[in-house]
Amino acid sequence: MLTAKREAFAVALASGMSQSAAYRVAFPKSASWKDASVWDQASKLAANPEVRQRATELATKAAAANEVTVERVVRELARVAFGDRRRVMSWGPSGVSLMDSEEIDEADAAMVAEVSETTTKDGGSIKMKTHDKVKALELLGKHVGMFTEKVELTGRGGGPLQSVSLTASEFMRIAAEVASRV
Repeated sequence: MLTAKREAFAVALASGMSQSAAYRVAFPKSASWKDASVWDQASKLAANPEVRQRATELATKAAAANEVTVERVVRELARVAFGDRRRVMSWGPSGVSLMDSEEIDEADAAMVAEVSETTTKDGGSIKMKTHDKVKALELLGKHVGMFTEKVELTGRGGGPLQSVSLTASEFMRIAAEVASRV
């Protein structure tokens, strides 16, 4: 059985937060700590088998309950990222027109974020807003490993990383050994 704070950490991890963000949520006093201290404590807590198991359990339940799969998320992002707006609207010298919603398939409809119509005594306007294509491309690129922003590392068995101080001559010796193996 996890403590309330460990449960809160597991819930935050399962919701998609980074280890350090989850730690700060579960342990509010850590908000004033240095990042390195939070990262160290968060790595240790995330390596705890009970915490890791609980976070996995919560994430799996949430995904199953909402039928969320990697494939489904990627498919929706791809629809937004690679969708052609000309399949849902047209524009030119004679104005802008929208396709009838009954004529748009599910893939094309995924691009549409909002449709509104305003009518006044002097006329009216129709507005269509599509989802952010660049953001969808960015998220897909991150998914396939094209972009990395920040990577949290853990040591053996999920524990904290071990740091070693080397003199310049020790470093050169080790580098030469590694290079000779290649």
